[in-house]
Amino acid sequence: MIQPPEALFAEVGRVLRPGGVFAFIAPTILFVRPRELARSLQLVARLRSRPRFPGPTEWTSYVDALAGTGLRKVEDARERYHVEVGSRVEALEVIDALYLPGASPRRKQAAVDWLSGRIDRRGPVRMSIGMRRFVVLKQLHASSAEPATQVAGNDSPAAGVEGQ
Repeated sequence: MIQPPEALFAEVGRVLRPGGVFAFIAPTILFVRPRELARSLQLVARLRSRPRFPGPTEWTSYVDALAGTGLRKVEDARERYHVEVGSRVEALEVIDALYLPGASPRRKQAAVDWLSGRIDRRGPVRMSIGMRRFVVLKQLHASSAEPATQVAGNDSPAAGVEGQ
């Protein structure tokens, strides 16, 4: 995560051509279905550590950070992104991709073993993560920039949508 967001958008506004688009995703808080929650808790029990992000879990200052950059928000959506884990190799890739500063190599191996066993017994496992997709447009003319308060969209964590 690039912090503060003002620095990120100032640089994007500086280098992006008028009419250009910049999009990124960042972690967000979304409610999960009971089955997904149970699976996540089983994984955390094996890791004895919660997967984390190296920055804040939810940023709420994106829109305010656009002020004076020549950028206008065109999309702000929360979705669940899914990965289907169907083999031991994929289980290892997923566990290795998680940010787990508190988990020992032994605990990570226990998580891979559990996930692989689950796949062997019941088939592929669908894992989900909430992400926020944010898209901005560089204004053609500085005078056409809308104030952040007039831009369409919702900047609250409750505005999540399920991605398929």
